[in-house]
Amino acid sequence: MEANRMIAGVAACLMVPGLLGGCSAPFTHDARSSAGSTSDGAMQAGADEARETYPASTLTKQFAACLVAEGFDARITGERNNQVALLEIDAAGNPVQPKVTVGDDGVTNRDWTGDPNLYPNITSSGVNSNTVTGDDFPYIIAQNSGQLAGSPYAFKQADYAACEARYSSFSQGVTTYTADDADASAEDKAAVLEFARDARAKGFDWVADPVGDEPLHIVIPNTVPESDVRRFFEECPTDDVPVIFSWIGDYPYDINAVQQSTVR
Repeated sequence: MEANRMIAGVAACLMVPGLLGGCSAPFTHDARSSAGSTSDGAMQAGADEARETYPASTLTKQFAACLVAEGFDARITGERNNQVALLEIDAAGNPVQPKVTVGDDGVTNRDWTGDPNLYPNITSSGVNSNTVTGDDFPYIIAQNSGQLAGSPYAFKQADYAACEARYSSFSQGVTTYTADDADASAEDKAAVLEFARDARAKGFDWVADPVGDEPLHIVIPNTVPESDVRRFFEECPTDDVPVIFSWIGDYPYDINAVQQSTVR
């Protein structure tokens, strides 16, 4: 799988036929530095290409759930599902709407249209777009509650701070594209191997052990029905095991959507 490896951009959003285009739910970009443009053109993987997705940590899920309970539209995002984003709203409290344009090549683009003056302390924002559902999620990422000052979320600073206090160990992740396998510890390798064995014991006999120079990778075969893959993610939580899921070739479903229960 060394050839043509791509990190899933998917969020996540986290793409493959039906995979999120542009910024997807495991992938994020800084819209303020990249013009905030995302494309929802189909992104298909060839037979020799692989995409990777990373399970969100328990702490990240807890922090996101806390924000949702406090009334935020919060979703897990980031190339490694290690960031929690808030829906970007305008001064009236409405979701920011992407500007949709169609290029000469027929590819539809969704461009970030938010007003940076509304978020004077925010340095990271973007749009996650899902070509299958048509869902757009314009977002901001706050490093702390203080960054919400002077924004449409200023009145919610205390609510955000309450989650920070409850989950004080949480911090927004940093995007990185460094492969993990080469530096994997013996403990991490053993944990992923045990994860694969436990999955087979639960009836998912298509889950093979990691092989070769990718001891943290579990391949999700594109021949397995979507319903079985969804059940796999529901019944086999990673519980912070450092597994990386590999998706090779084309899938007849949105690979990010089947993981939503594990990242939101």
